[in-house]
Amino acid sequence: MPTTETKPGADVDIVARRKEIIRRPPRIARWIGRAALVGYLFALWWYRAWIGEHLPATADVVWNFESRAALLSALQQFAAAAAVEAVKFFLIGLLVMWAAGKPRSDRSSFRRKCFLLILGLGLTTTVQGLEIGGMPGGDQLWIPVIGCLAGMTIGSATLRGKKGIMRLCAWTCTHLLLFCVFLLVVGYLATDDQPLDVQEVAVTAAEKRRLMDMIKQAVHQRSADGSNDTRQLRLSENEVKTLFAWGMEAVGTDPRVDLRLEPETVTVQASPSFTIPLVGKRFVNAHLAAQVDVTEGHPELRVEELQLGRLGCPQSACDYVSRAILSGLQFDDDISDIVQSIERLQVDEAEVTLVGNRTAIREKVLPAIQSKLGMSPELIAATGDHLKNIVSTAGNLPQGDARFVAIATEAFRFAQQRSADADPVLENQAALLSLGIVLGHRRVADLAGSPDAARQWYIARRKIGTVAIRGRGDWTQHFCVSAALEVMSDKATSDMIGVLKEEIDSGGGSGFSFGDLLADRAGTLFAESATRNESAARKMQERFAGGVTIDDIFPPAADLPEGLQEAELQSQFGGIEGAKYREITQEIERRLQQCYLLQP
Repeated sequence: MPTTETKPGADVDIVARRKEIIRRPPRIARWIGRAALVGYLFALWWYRAWIGEHLPATADVVWNFESRAALLSALQQFAAAAAVEAVKFFLIGLLVMWAAGKPRSDRSSFRRKCFLLILGLGLTTTVQGLEIGGMPGGDQLWIPVIGCLAGMTIGSATLRGKKGIMRLCAWTCTHLLLFCVFLLVVGYLATDDQPLDVQEVAVTAAEKRRLMDMIKQAVHQRSADGSNDTRQLRLSENEVKTLFAWGMEAVGTDPRVDLRLEPETVTVQASPSFTIPLVGKRFVNAHLAAQVDVTEGHPELRVEELQLGRLGCPQSACDYVSRAILSGLQFDDDISDIVQSIERLQVDEAEVTLVGNRTAIREKVLPAIQSKLGMSPELIAATGDHLKNIVSTAGNLPQGDARFVAIATEAFRFAQQRSADADPVLENQAALLSLGIVLGHRRVADLAGSPDAARQWYIARRKIGTVAIRGRGDWTQHFCVSAALEVMSDKATSDMIGVLKEEIDSGGGSGFSFGDLLADRAGTLFAESATRNESAARKMQERFAGGVTIDDIFPPAADLPEGLQEAELQSQFGGIEGAKYREITQEIERRLQQCYLLQP
C-alpha cells in the first residue's frame, strides 16, 4: 500500500494557515464596513443639506459674552462642539479601516498604508469642504484631521485584536503624559505672577456714551470727499485703547492695556489675568505687533511679533495666528458683517480712519453691534422656554391685527403661569425677547444667545407666517425689535438706535418714516411698562389676562409722513432738530399716551 511522505514542517504550516484564516475576518465583514462608510457619508451630506444650514454656527457662541463666566460657558460650548466635530471625522477614519479589512500580515505593505491614509484624509477634506462651501484651509482642517487619524489608528488596532489594542493603549498613555508635560511647560513660560508696567484704563459710563455719540455723529456727517453713500469715522489712539479696555473689562479681567498706532501697524501690550486654584493669580503678559488693513470689505492681517510672557513666538507661529484670526472673522456672522461694511481702514500715526457704506451700516453693522449685547444665563434659558411655547401654540391663529394680539397674549399668559414660581420681571423679559425673535428680526435670535433660538425662529416663521400691525408687517418688526433691544439695553441706547436706524433710512431706499419711528417708540414703552419692577410686571400680565385690543398697544399711524429722503427731511421738517419735526414727535407721544398697555 503506497505511503505519502510529509515534508518536515508541513504540519506546522497548515496549522498556522488555519489560524490565520480563523483570525482573518470574512469578506462579508469588509463589505459591511464599506456599506457603513458610504451610508455614513450620505447621512452627513443629508444632514448638511436639509438640517445643518438652519442651525446657528458653532463659532457664534464664542463671540457672544459679557462676563468671564459667560466667556467660560461659551468656551465650554465651543469645546463640546469641537469634540462633536472630531467624533464626526473619527467615524470616517474608523470606517475606512474597517472597509479595508485586516491586512494579510502584521507588516502590511507601505503602499497599502499610504493608500488608506490618502483615502481617509481625502474624504475628510471633501466633507469639510462641502460643509463650508469651499476649499478648507489648515485652520479649518486640524480638528477634522486629528479626528480622522485617531479613528484610523483605533480602527487598525481593533482589526489586529487584543495585541493591537494593548499596543495602542500603551502608545496613547505615553503621548498623553508627554502632552501634559508640554502644556505645563508652555503655561509656565507664557504666564507671570506680575503684570506689565501698564496702567489700567478707566472705562466709565460717560466714556462709553461719548464713543457711541461719536459713532452717531459719524453716521450723520458726510465723508470728507462729500459722498452721500459713505460715512467716515476717525478714532484717536486713546479712543482705540479705550475700546480694547472695554472688551477686556467685558470678560472680567483687569483692563491693563497699552496701544500704539503707527502707519499700517498696531502695537498692543496687555496683561489679562486669571486665577488658578492652589496657585493664585497669573498674568498673560502679551506683546503683539501687527499690520492691519481693510479694503472693500477684505481684511488683511499680518502678525509681525508675538510674545506671551517669556515665550517668544517664531514667525511661522505668528503667521498661523494671523490666519486663525482671519478665519475666525469669517466664521462669526456679526464680525464678518462689520468688516464687510468697511470700505477702507487706514492706520496712521496715533489715529485710525474707517470709511463705511451707509446702507451696510444700516442693514449689517447696527444689528451686529446689538448681537454683542449679553444676557444672564437665567434669561437665556427662560427665553428658550418661551420660544418653544410660542412655536407649539402657533396653530389656527386669526388674521389681521388679531393675530399679533393673540401671539402677544399667549406670550404673557405663559409668563404669568411661570411667574408663580419665578421672577415676573425675568419672565416678561423672556416673553419680549421671544416676540422679538419670532415677530421681529432673525438677528434677535443671535441677541438672545440661546443655542436653539435660530432653529426655533426658522420653525416659527414657517408656522406663523406674516404678522401685521394695522396692516403693516414692517411695523410689527420695528415694535418687537425695539422691545427686545430695551430688554438688553438702557432706554437711551434703545431709543437712540431706533432714531439712528430711521435717520440712516433717509439716505436711500424707503426713506425716513415717522410711522416706523412711532413703532420703535411704542416697542420701547411697552418693554419699559412690562419690566420696570415686579409690581409692573405682574400688572402687565393681568392686563393681558383681562383681554386687550390693538388700540391698547399701538395707536393709528397711517397718516404720518413716510418715504422722506434726507433732502426732504431737511427741507420740510428742518431735520431732527427742526420745529416741524418736534411737532410730529410730540403728536406721536400724544398718541402713545392713549394706549393702555404703554402706560406705567
